[in-house]
Amino acid sequence: MKQLDLKLLKQLTQLDAVSSFENHLAKFLITEYQKYHVTIKKDNLGNLFAYKYSLNPQAKTIMIASHMDEVGFMVVSIDQGGFIHVKDLGSHNLSSLPGTLVRMTLKNQKVLHGTILAPAPHLKSGPANEPKIGDFQFDFGFTSKEDAIKNGVTMGLMLTYDAPFQVLNQHRIISKAIDDRYGVFMGLELLKTVDKQDLPYHLVIVNTVEEEVGARGAITATHFVKPDLAIVLDASPTRDHLLDELEMGHLGKGPLVRFLDPKQILNKRLMDLQIRACTLAKVPFQFYQSMGGTDASEIQKVYQGVPVLVHGLPARSLHSATSVYDINDLEAAKKSLLMLLKIVLEYFEDEEI
Repeated sequence: MKQLDLKLLKQLTQLDAVSSFENHLAKFLITEYQKYHVTIKKDNLGNLFAYKYSLNPQAKTIMIASHMDEVGFMVVSIDQGGFIHVKDLGSHNLSSLPGTLVRMTLKNQKVLHGTILAPAPHLKSGPANEPKIGDFQFDFGFTSKEDAIKNGVTMGLMLTYDAPFQVLNQHRIISKAIDDRYGVFMGLELLKTVDKQDLPYHLVIVNTVEEEVGARGAITATHFVKPDLAIVLDASPTRDHLLDELEMGHLGKGPLVRFLDPKQILNKRLMDLQIRACTLAKVPFQFYQSMGGTDASEIQKVYQGVPVLVHGLPARSLHSATSVYDINDLEAAKKSLLMLLKIVLEYFEDEEI
């Protein structure tokens, strides 16, 4: 664990930043980026960019992209009992919500703590219908609608899961928001490593907004950077709980080589380069087919098309309050990503027509 800055990872995962509320995380990142020799920029949607320019002005541009937003909720109404009702920002396992701790950030940045109402089992009657997000009551202890308003609750506020960062043992960590603070964290780790190096390409670390609600930030970010090649860093759900070695996505088996998802079929030459980087770095890797998409789905469609790959981290219970992930996978992801950046320009040699 000494090879990674777990204090920084804890800070990143504990910051609250759901879709369209990424500004607090962006401010933190700007402070971190100022420690390195980069040029910091933002676009009108809120994407954040850290440019490390090559000495060669004609160099290729390599974009490393990760999204800042986590899954969460937004206040849409207050009922007469003082319970908060929300709209989900990103997908959630609704069956896991009752009894979950949450926190709400007011306009003055004060944070209120509460829970999602979980009626006692013996109070339920009749057949259970599939719940909708609007059916859930978020309980912050208010006695009435007027009490909630008096205490600063208004429409449009951000709510997130309220879960601690804990190192479970020498291998595993549990926290909220590893999707996608993994990528944000890895971008900082990369800058720390290459800060004093002269790179043969312009490296742009990009932190996108609103990925969880449709990869919106990836579109404007790609237009802003105009990359020749992009690498997306994102976390994906494991399937090792099924206890089937044939299922893809296992903790402790290295970064994910995502070759297929509903919105992207991986560039074959980039996949080969990614596999070679893992091999050269002497770290394990695993192939991964996903049921969901990433920022790569939008990046690939900009201009005449941008070659893009996803360098993934496996994690259990994503899009919930408590995701579990493996420190060895984090270290392997970093080592192989650094190696990939050493050989990435090979992609432009002998390009296929």
